[in-house]
Amino acid sequence: MEFLGILFFVALFVLFIVSFWLKNNLKILNFTHASDEKIVGEGAKKALIIYQPSKNNVATNLTKVIADCLAQYGYTVTINYPSDELNYILSEYDLLIFGSAVYIGRFSPILGSYMLKNRFKNKKVIVYTVAPNVNEVTDLNDLKVLVDSLNEVHAIKIYKGQDERLKKFVKEIISNE
Repeated sequence: MEFLGILFFVALFVLFIVSFWLKNNLKILNFTHASDEKIVGEGAKKALIIYQPSKNNVATNLTKVIADCLAQYGYTVTINYPSDELNYILSEYDLLIFGSAVYIGRFSPILGSYMLKNRFKNKKVIVYTVAPNVNEVTDLNDLKVLVDSLNEVHAIKIYKGQDERLKKFVKEIISNE
């Protein structure tokens, strides 16, 4: 009987730890960051990146890889976080890019909401998700579905250490222009 009591308390402790971890990870995806626009490059073409960062800066670092790659190929890249306060005119951009960190198999609902409220058509679009399990793409496909079928959509799931893979992906997309 004493063993069952100890087992119960261990199970309760593990449940507490797991629920704390879940709550913190979901909090990151649901956090609306203040607008913090960054401009990379000075090219003739324009790209807009709207992304939800991760708690460990992996999504931010990979977003910078995308922006630097585009700047190298003649783009002025505007980067910001999704929120209702943004007032970008999406039709003015040659390339639209939306990305999110993924936790518990989910991308940011803040990003999803931004994409649904700001409709666009006839655009070249990149969507990306950032998570260690790059072979599980359900979250990526769910994000991709938010882009109207009247657009040319490209999608990739990436994680840290995959900078070269990401650069190659971006180069292939923009080389078709």
